[in-house]
Amino acid sequence: PTPARPAAYALSDDADIFGAAPSSVVDAADDAGAAILAAMLGGRRRMLVDVRDADLAADPRLLTQFVELAILPVAAGLEGLNADRNRAQIVFPGTAGLLDYRAQALSAPDVVALSTLDFFGNATPNRGRDALVLFVAPPPDDAEALEALRQILEPQDPNEALQQVVVLLNYHMIPLQGIDLAKYKTVYHLRLLSVHYVSKLGRQSSSQSTPTTPLGEGPEAEANVNDDDVNDDEDDNDDDDNDDDDEALEAAMAHANAGTTAHEVSTRAMVIRAYPRPWHIFVDTDPAAAADFEVAATFDREPSPAEINASIVECIEGSEAEEELVAQQMQAALEAGQLEGIGGPWLGEDAEGSRGEGEEEEDGSEGDDDAGTRDAGTSGEE
Repeated sequence: PTPARPAAYALSDDADIFGAAPSSVVDAADDAGAAILAAMLGGRRRMLVDVRDADLAADPRLLTQFVELAILPVAAGLEGLNADRNRAQIVFPGTAGLLDYRAQALSAPDVVALSTLDFFGNATPNRGRDALVLFVAPPPDDAEALEALRQILEPQDPNEALQQVVVLLNYHMIPLQGIDLAKYKTVYHLRLLSVHYVSKLGRQSSSQSTPTTPLGEGPEAEANVNDDDVNDDEDDNDDDDNDDDDEALEAAMAHANAGTTAHEVSTRAMVIRAYPRPWHIFVDTDPAAAADFEVAATFDREPSPAEINASIVECIEGSEAEEELVAQQMQAALEAGQLEGIGGPWLGEDAEGSRGEGEEEEDGSEGDDDAGTRDAGTSGEE
């Protein structure tokens, strides 16, 4: 039997290759949970989930939702597992975070335990059941909690080091301080960026755009057409025709340059890494429209701020350069006279003449075809 042919590649598969920019905290939490589970199955023992979102840091409800969804894939895998370590534990910096989680969490599976840094640090005998421990990073200004977390993760006695899989969740706007992150693999990273730039193209929203008269319409174009019709048979008014052509050329160039006034534009960008995918930079190239984010660059390591800035600038300039190139080519063609004879109200006499010649040529060609047909018929009869 003939083996089945593989399915053809589709553009919709790009999301499976490059990933997609999350549209909400729920999407980001789902991606983080899938990344944690994939890294755990891949043998990773020390992981970092770095989500820098101002809303997540300011809203305890969003934080609870993110933590719950991020730990859900691992909890589902541990549930019903016949093993000594069949539990995941979430460690909060203090009791306030723990109480918020208990009050707002939608589910409380038996395989998920809750604790705080102080209690977890003094409960060494109870760590044997934990297969994974997720630490919620303390605030950057809480030096005492940061020191307690460092002592748990980096004890002086190597025998007291955690044997479980450790996940650090940093939801603050700055990197986690006081911890040696070189030992941790970034399995999920999300950084929201606000981009402001000056656009040379008039890519404004419909409410801000200035209406323009289409080329060849309006009172000025009609006046030019009327002037050309009156002066079709007058050879002594060549200067007037040249003036009309110059005005029409200036009008056409003004139309080509319509909307090129520089103005400030604000858009969004994201730096995303979801294990096992590499690092991606997504940019919203058209903030006025409901368009998806486009992949601006891909890195196999965490990009530096200079690389992020260069990738965003290159992506934005590339989208605008294409439109600007079309406008420049239109201007160059008008100045070189390459658009003459195409037809239009600013061409006047030339357009009429070209159309008349074209009709005569068509009539002549039809006459020749008829004559050829008659000759062929006559020869056939003979």
